[in-house]
Amino acid sequence: MLCHHGYMLGEPEQARAMFRVDTLFSRGLDVALFIAPFHWRRGTGAFRERGIYLQPDNVVMTAECAGQAMHDLYGAFLILADLGSPATGLIGASLGGYNTALFSGLAGIHAFAAMMVPAVNFNRPLGPDTAKHPFSIDERLRGKIHRIYELHSPLHLKPRLPADRMLVVASRGDLVCPIGYVRELCDTWRITRRHFLTGGHWLVFNREERGRAW
Repeated sequence: MLCHHGYMLGEPEQARAMFRVDTLFSRGLDVALFIAPFHWRRGTGAFRERGIYLQPDNVVMTAECAGQAMHDLYGAFLILADLGSPATGLIGASLGGYNTALFSGLAGIHAFAAMMVPAVNFNRPLGPDTAKHPFSIDERLRGKIHRIYELHSPLHLKPRLPADRMLVVASRGDLVCPIGYVRELCDTWRITRRHFLTGGHWLVFNREERGRAW
């Protein structure tokens, strides 16, 4: 299993707890951690500068980061295959969930895809409207910026995996990764293995329910 961390995360010990790696090991699974561009040791400069992966005022750089992540994810699966893994699934949380969905719309090299509290469209809440621009923006320009910013959203793609090999776990009160986009993805891709829990992006009221869903 290949695990993909969330935004501004990626430290192995944190990921070990998030993905319950010890439990996965106890069930006989081998686990690897994918580090996205500009995260953990792939980051440079001060910690606050590592947020470069998502820049509401620089849609081109954000799109480039998404493309680099897809390139590196595909390479990671090739490496794992060379190491003898007969089949490897992908699980991602938050930003990792976004990249898991995007990867599933571009490649079918993975055995399954599990998306936890996934981002689906960066226009909310981290879209261009959150940036401070030195000029006024009318509705026409705002519409153009939004179309560019969401051009790599998985909502624009068709899944390369069968629906029964995809799982989504999300929270109804998530303000970071709004549930509306997640529902739209599940409906569009016909993902039936979906669990919408009570809570937000970080806080879930029934942790046991989330654990069973994972």
